[in-house]
Amino acid sequence: HDFELYTLFVKELKKIMYDMKKRIHFIFTLGNHELWEFPSMSLDEIISKYKLLLSQYDMYLLHDNILYYENLQMKEISPLELDMYNEEEARKYLNGKSPIFFGGIGFSGKSSQFNAYNGLYRLTISREEEIKLSEDFDNRYQKIVRIMKDMNPIILTHMPIECWSDEKY
Repeated sequence: HDFELYTLFVKELKKIMYDMKKRIHFIFTLGNHELWEFPSMSLDEIISKYKLLLSQYDMYLLHDNILYYENLQMKEISPLELDMYNEEEARKYLNGKSPIFFGGIGFSGKSSQFNAYNGLYRLTISREEEIKLSEDFDNRYQKIVRIMKDMNPIILTHMPIECWSDEKY
């Protein structure tokens, strides 16, 4: 929940990998604690802040987007682009690309125990926003499942699936 410590962690992680002469791509998802420090910022502004930091160290953030490799480079399909693709177009576009990552916080719109009412995100998002964000994430997830039924995408979320979907693992 401390952006300064998060920044230090990212810097040190990159330094260690550089010193080891390793070329490793790091992909992060945020959790509820990463939202705590910025009560006056919108969720989009917070996501942009983390994404900018990670990009400065050649690292990547999953937040309702798709990351994939093409010609040894990490590429991204934004949530907006993902929503605009019909399933056939997306399947054709992603066919043969591997690995493919999808993920994000997921949120807790389906949870009656751990949610915005209980201060899970402190002052960042309301319960109504949390429910909408979970629905949006679940809709994208369901689309990914249909598109990539035989492509084995890697799904990374902070919240367990029962917090944002009625689907089972």
